Amino acid sequence: PRSTPTVHQGKVYSIGVTGRLNCLDGRDGSVIWEKNIPVEVGSTAAEDAEAVYYGRSNSPLIVDDLLVVPGGGTPNNGFHSLLAYNKDTGEEIWRGGTDQISYASPSLVEICGVRQILSVNEQTVSGHDPLTGKTLWSHAWPGNNLSNSSSSQAVVIAGDKILLSKGYGNGAMVLQISRSDDDKWSAEKVWKKHNVLRTKFANVVVKDAHAFGLSDGILQCVETATGRTRWKKGRYGHGQILLVGEKIVVLAEDGTVHLVAANPQRFEELSQFKAIEGISWNNLCLYGPYLLVRNSKQAACFKLPTK
Repeated sequence: PRSTPTVHQGKVYSIGVTGRLNCLDGRDGSVIWEKNIPVEVGSTAAEDAEAVYYGRSNSPLIVDDLLVVPGGGTPNNGFHSLLAYNKDTGEEIWRGGTDQISYASPSLVEICGVRQILSVNEQTVSGHDPLTGKTLWSHAWPGNNLSNSSSSQAVVIAGDKILLSKGYGNGAMVLQISRSDDDKWSAEKVWKKHNVLRTKFANVVVKDAHAFGLSDGILQCVETATGRTRWKKGRYGHGQILLVGEKIVVLAEDGTVHLVAANPQRFEELSQFKAIEGISWNNLCLYGPYLLVRNSKQAACFKLPTK
């Protein structure tokens, strides 16, 4: 699978490469309910494989009693950016947005004090009402699922701004999200730079008004207010990163784990060890002291020294 499963209240929710959505009993793996997302949005397997060329890589999102997933569709039957199901029964509750999906996962955020679902789509980024799926705001974020794909999640900064990043020479952009007294939403560009945070597969992490990300495989620290680069060092390839307190855990593309200080003043690698063999693009996970890493061939768990 391309995506990370979501575990919630004893159930495991997963999306496979072809769009098979499963709700499994965490005790024994038995199927509680399942959906074929392409069928749900009126698409065939061949049409979905062409539209989402590299396979679906979105992780399911729990929002209260809902399970929210990217939908998809076809030009003839229309696009559905998000689908929401009852997390326990699989009953469809709403559909939201009219944009084709990307490879990014939706997230639950608060912007301008309003709770909403943040979705990076194939050519846009949008905010949605969690109760109805209604699009609150949308802004262009050009992409193409074959040649200029979006995989990185959007990140909220300063409570009312959105940081976007992607590879293929696109770089990063910050949007100012505003809400008027009569509940009208708007999104305006604050800055956009092509030479920062070119995150092909990975998400960025944000700490103390700075964003850290693997930009074309090199770890880069950028001021979120201006887009100015503080430093760019450490050739880790297209791996993944995780912010843990004052440190960043990096799973490099070659399967090596590195520990780097989340320090905007200077680059400082603290330690490293070889974890798994082969090209490693999957997200890593820290559960207490246990670090779980995986790729398409191997998985491993390490117990780390923690405070």
